[in-house]
Amino acid sequence: MRPSPGTLKNSTLESDMIEESTLFTTPVPKRPAVAEITGRIRQDLRMGREFQQGKTNWITTIAMAIFHIGAIAALFFFSWTNLAAFIVMYVLAINVGIGMCYHRLLTHRGYKTPKWVEYFITACGCLALEGGPIFWVATHRVHHQNSDHTGDPHTPHDGTWWAHAGWILSGRALHSETALLGRYAPDLTRDRVHVWLSKYHYLPLVVSGLLQVALGA
Repeated sequence: MRPSPGTLKNSTLESDMIEESTLFTTPVPKRPAVAEITGRIRQDLRMGREFQQGKTNWITTIAMAIFHIGAIAALFFFSWTNLAAFIVMYVLAINVGIGMCYHRLLTHRGYKTPKWVEYFITACGCLALEGGPIFWVATHRVHHQNSDHTGDPHTPHDGTWWAHAGWILSGRALHSETALLGRYAPDLTRDRVHVWLSKYHYLPLVVSGLLQVALGA
């Protein structure tokens, strides 16, 4: 016995209603909220005074002490050649390396340069003894994201000394944590030259020192 057209129509409507109700009742997998992901990143990086647990990074502290003692000793070996070398190195390391490159170019991407220029001034940034590009950029981006709030690596709310130098001398060093820092600097971790300079950030400083000795500076 063949079903009537009306029966077919009713059954079709019922099946459509069942499919629609299934669409509305079937649970859809939820994606992690942005706030949750951000929270995990902040926790993994553990920047800010409250995460350092009062621990001192003795390798960094001893190295900084030696360099400051050397700076005092340099006053007793004054010469115009040494002064000229100091000015040139200061401009290359601080003005060009940190100000122009690490900060404005790499962190904020405020302007563009040919790649060879970017790599050269990145090497200049390594001369400032402030770590490699990935470490510096990631740390500064964390600072801007959490500025003067929990997780800011060097907020003055944790004290003047902490904001100036305490944050550098405390906690574990992250210079070699490329994968972790890369969450805040993915653009740099995709660049082999920046990864290499981050891993061997001390080499430009060593080479420049040997060149100055060879040139009598």
